[in-house]
Amino acid sequence: MAAAPVVAKIVAEGAANSMKAWVLEEGGDLAKLAVKRVEIPTPAAGQLRVKVVTANTNPVDFKHASFGAVGAVFPAVFGCDGAGVVDAVGADVTAFKPGDRVHYFGNVFGAHGTYAEFAIADAHAVAPVPEGMDWATAGVVPCALWTAYEALFDRMHLRAGQTVFVAAGAGGVGHFAVQLAKHAGAKVITTASGDNVARLREQGYTVIDYRNEASLKDAILKATDGNGVDCALDCLGEEQAKDTIAAVAFGGQYTHIALTAPLPADAFFRGLTVHHVFTPGNVVRPDHGARFVAIAAKADALLVSGAVKPDVSQTYDFDGVKAALEAQVGGRVRGKQLIKISADSA
Repeated sequence: MAAAPVVAKIVAEGAANSMKAWVLEEGGDLAKLAVKRVEIPTPAAGQLRVKVVTANTNPVDFKHASFGAVGAVFPAVFGCDGAGVVDAVGADVTAFKPGDRVHYFGNVFGAHGTYAEFAIADAHAVAPVPEGMDWATAGVVPCALWTAYEALFDRMHLRAGQTVFVAAGAGGVGHFAVQLAKHAGAKVITTASGDNVARLREQGYTVIDYRNEASLKDAILKATDGNGVDCALDCLGEEQAKDTIAAVAFGGQYTHIALTAPLPADAFFRGLTVHHVFTPGNVVRPDHGARFVAIAAKADALLVSGAVKPDVSQTYDFDGVKAALEAQVGGRVRGKQLIKISADSA
């Protein structure tokens, strides 16, 4: 008989060995996310328990709450990204010990996320917080920065002199991707709207104000003198995939991080190499762990050097988690939102 899935155990107020956490008892409605008392979890073999200091929001968080991830368990403590101090380790964990500073993108299918005093992380997908990185930075980079780095360099092997299109250059993944690409010596074309257009242009990017363009494809081709881009990173999904793919040069590369619809046939007929970066897959597959942590180390080093900087547009405390997720749903977030879970984040 298969073991019962691990879920967050809700307990009475004042119960021993308990903590406060943002919990959803069943998937399908973000409005039902609420603060509960839950039993402090015990790490299983291969896991760490982390005393959470900082966290942030990602689209996957509200999508999990609103639609329920396939294979997810409930009740569940929410929050995928986090940074904190190792509090306890399970059997077979040798790379970490209590007291270590770590950050990670957690298991979206699991029960003990980072919007809590303590969280559970799979040791194979955890990275040490490097010297010189503060808690605010450590808490906002895992999903967005590491996804951008994997897409550009692990998959497309972007190099100096190439032209790359990054969708949504002011967004979570996008704002890291444009900086990484520029640092690598690539010519960067991106999209934005409102105040973000001028902000990104001041930083040296070619910016397409998508709200003023009838055709994204034509705007990208115009920016490349009709040649198209060598590489494209699509952070938005099917609503613009067709136009983006059509603006990639013959034999170029296209990477998506959110596309669930079938790819346009044009990608095949024009000889494009297509990549799909699904960061949760790196977490649930232990055999991917070493590669994922190596990507994290390279990306983190660029942050510590100052070559890349997070744009933290909003900061919330623990009680503001739901408001932060609601802002993420509305698409009103520039860069990243920091959530200070504990007083240690000051």
